[in-house]
Amino acid sequence: MLTGITSVGAVALLSQPDLQIGKLWFNPDATKNTEVWEDLRALANHLHVNRKLQVSTALNTGSEHVTESERLTIEILYPDIEIAGSGPRAGSSNRKPISTNSMSAVLRVMDQGQPIVLLPADLDAQGLARLANSNRPMCAPILVFPHHGGSSGGDDGAFAERLCSIVQPDWVIFSMDRNRFRNPVPALISGMRRAVPRVRISCTQLSRRCSNHGSGFLRTVDRSHLEDRPAAGRSSYAACAGTIVVRSVGSQLQFMPDAALHQQFIMAVTQTPLCLARERDVTGEVEEPTLSLTEDSI
Repeated sequence: MLTGITSVGAVALLSQPDLQIGKLWFNPDATKNTEVWEDLRALANHLHVNRKLQVSTALNTGSEHVTESERLTIEILYPDIEIAGSGPRAGSSNRKPISTNSMSAVLRVMDQGQPIVLLPADLDAQGLARLANSNRPMCAPILVFPHHGGSSGGDDGAFAERLCSIVQPDWVIFSMDRNRFRNPVPALISGMRRAVPRVRISCTQLSRRCSNHGSGFLRTVDRSHLEDRPAAGRSSYAACAGTIVVRSVGSQLQFMPDAALHQQFIMAVTQTPLCLARERDVTGEVEEPTLSLTEDSI
């Protein structure tokens, strides 16, 4: 099943000949006029007509929870029916605009009724405020941070602090592309540290805010912390945490890559590692990180 991923990612996955996707969920969006959005809709329709894909265009709280197996379910926490029924819209004299990000799908993966990961897509400050007021449970040990660590559309520090105060994650992951954006936004790190000071922070690829090394140097650094799985950026030596693996063993969760090995890699390739800075001030200056491999710090 595909839910809550980018149009580019969905098209790429649906186009893989050796990968079978059973169902695609997405919400209509008349404000999108990009070629990739048109490609996704056309490809989904083609696969559906040929009975190779089920498609649902109602990804909101009115949809039933998705059962993936006897153990795994996916909760749809947002958008609610009212905002989903409206869809993205321009503002007017008597109503606020609603952007695509404001109504991003927020999903929570559950294992035998226990939360594992919260996936808030590109949720922004406006969407978070509405979701928080709904009092839906959002706690999860893993948070894939919204918008790849880009701006929240408001006070970024306050946004991260509020989100992490609600979710209370043990691990925050930024899914990002080193070559496209200078994410994560520094104020986000400061905000989440205020909410959950001991949270582990990881980026799938090296942030340009942390490291300015070229591929020539990066290829010489030991990368044994990476899982033996496909990861964007691996071939160009841009991977940092790479592909994240979560294993459920009894009542405990095991997170990979190994935190201690990953931290050793970070210290070897970064000049100003955001994930190890304890807090950032409003000027964006990073406090000097200290290398500590204790359980509390990783």
